[in-house]
Amino acid sequence: MRVRWVVRRGIAIAACCLACLGSAGCSASSELPPRQAFALSASALSGRDRFTFEGETVAYDASGRAGVPRRYRGEVSGHRTVVLNGEPSSGAAPLGWNYPLALADAVQKHAAEVAYGSSNGKAVVLTVTLRPDAARRRMQEALRAEWSATGSLAATLIAASSGGKRAGPAAGEEAEGRFREALATLEASTVCRWTADRRTWFPLQLKEETVLRYTIAGKAYVEKRSSVTSFRARRDSDTIGRSEGMKPLSDR
Repeated sequence: MRVRWVVRRGIAIAACCLACLGSAGCSASSELPPRQAFALSASALSGRDRFTFEGETVAYDASGRAGVPRRYRGEVSGHRTVVLNGEPSSGAAPLGWNYPLALADAVQKHAAEVAYGSSNGKAVVLTVTLRPDAARRRMQEALRAEWSATGSLAATLIAASSGGKRAGPAAGEEAEGRFREALATLEASTVCRWTADRRTWFPLQLKEETVLRYTIAGKAYVEKRSSVTSFRARRDSDTIGRSEGMKPLSDR
């Protein structure tokens, strides 16, 4: 008789625990460590077959002067980017710092710290800090890509854009020299705010703040870059089966 009571009590406790896990009223932080929660949400993104994203990035110099905002939108299908800014994509991820999936990939692979933010009944908020070496390497790669695309110091580094007075071929050589020096002395710090659906763990929004510090001709420069990206899962999307495993974002 006592055995039956113990079994029934155990089943009731288990049922209550499962109900709490599925309830929006239960705090995610009381159930999972922050890193485990972030791993679940990152897997929900990398394992999603189809989703769309859109957002905006902007750069600021030390005085708060903002550059021209850059808006982007895209669609991922079959785990590859098929549309980017309204144009068909080859599936290869752009290297620019404003490409959100590259940021999501870096956050997934190189998180130094993960902590819970101000979550609510429908969403879980995580603050993720990148390792300094990873933040620096990511921005170096992104700045190289921007320089290759524009050849313009003003378009690549907003804080140093007022420098360089020469004209003609010497101007291009001087700008390239300034860019290389900035790249060699670059330091970066990146903090992201990752918001995920509490029920599915699929990310809803990714906010980034990156601070850059570099030196050109003995003068120190500081600039900030921020981005906000919203993600939306397609209704006809699916997730990767367990047998196939989760593909990292970099494989898209």
